[in-house]
Amino acid sequence: MATEHATVTQVNNEGTWVEATPSAACEGCASRASCNAAGEEKNSVQVINRLGADEGDTVVISIETGSLLKALFLLYMVPILALMVGACVGNWLIAPMVEKDPSAISAATGFLCFFAAVWFTKIRANQMGACDSYRPRITRIIRHGPGPALAASRESNG
Repeated sequence: MATEHATVTQVNNEGTWVEATPSAACEGCASRASCNAAGEEKNSVQVINRLGADEGDTVVISIETGSLLKALFLLYMVPILALMVGACVGNWLIAPMVEKDPSAISAATGFLCFFAAVWFTKIRANQMGACDSYRPRITRIIRHGPGPALAASRESNG
């Protein structure tokens, strides 16, 4: 199970939103310069909150490893595989049939398959996002924060 520490930033009728805290693993990551998780901007994520966490609480959010791997395969591998299969089909099947430049046909069919896979991925990702098994959930409350009432009174006094 993939886990991360986060802070609950908003709880309302639409759901619970958290902001993840960059972990120690972010320090050694080669992509940290292009990742918003380690940068100045914070990313909010909607999570399933069955534990009743409130605003300001520090929590552990988790997602099943199998679900994460399926989503990552869909996001990264499906478009790449579609590009390669499309290029091969264009080069070895379509180009000889139409007697045109194999490179141009290969590129055209590869990109056509790639964009079709991106479209499919977007539709399938939206379906997966609606399913609870593909959404992160709060699995533990580490520390209770000030809560919305106390936080609001501090803001009005401060």
